[in-house]
Formats: sequence, structure tokens, C-alpha cells
Amino acid sequence: MTDTLSSASYSISPEQAEQLEQIYNFKRSSEIWQFLQENAFVIPLLLEAPTYVYRQFPDAAMFLEVLVHPQGSASDDDEMVIHVTTQLEADDALDRLWELDRDWWLKASETVAGRLIIDIDFQEV
Repeated sequence: MTDTLSSASYSISPEQAEQLEQIYNFKRSSEIWQFLQENAFVIPLLLEAPTYVYRQFPDAAMFLEVLVHPQGSASDDDEMVIHVTTQLEADDALDRLWELDRDWWLKASETVAGRLIIDIDFQEV
């Protein structure tokens, strides 16, 4: 990785990159770093998200994935997903996701233009 990934007026420092690697597991890390290079404006929310996610899902694990849209579509159609893995029952998890949306995500996500989403993954007990 280079010392600085940037997009518009946003950039990622080596310290932020290390923080992200400590917070999240990465699925296909090369795609994640490429996405962050092109969309560094999502980094502040990636660093802020655990504070709010862990309030609703204290035992959750989180991983990042880039959803790459089919060939022929622009790379600016791609999205990064924060997957929140939980063992909660579906109804309880969805209620907590709704609370997360209401308390923080709906307002916070306005700054990332649909490029970052949060999804629930259910882990069998």
C-alpha cells in the first residue's frame, strides 16, 4: 500500500489504514484498498461505524467487502459493504439494525452518496 490513498480532498494515512485493519476483516483486500483509493471519503465513516454498531451489536464481528457490479457498468457503481455478523435471532437483529439506522446511519450515510452500506450476516449458533 502507498503512504497515502486519496480521493478529492480526502486521504488515508498509514495510521488510519492500520486502524481499519484492526477493526475489520477484509474480504478480497486488494478490491477494498482499490475502492478506498477511489472513494477515500468513506474512510471517516468506516472509522466511526464501530462506535455505533457495537452499541446495537456488542458481540458482532465486522468485515468489509466491495460489491463489484458487472462488466460494462462504471466503477462508481461499486459499493463497499460493512457486514455485521451476529448470532442474534433475525427479528432482534433487524430491530437493532433499524435502531442503528435511526440513531446514526441514515444521517451519517448522506455523506457517502450510496457508496457504503451496512448489512447483517447471520451466524449459526
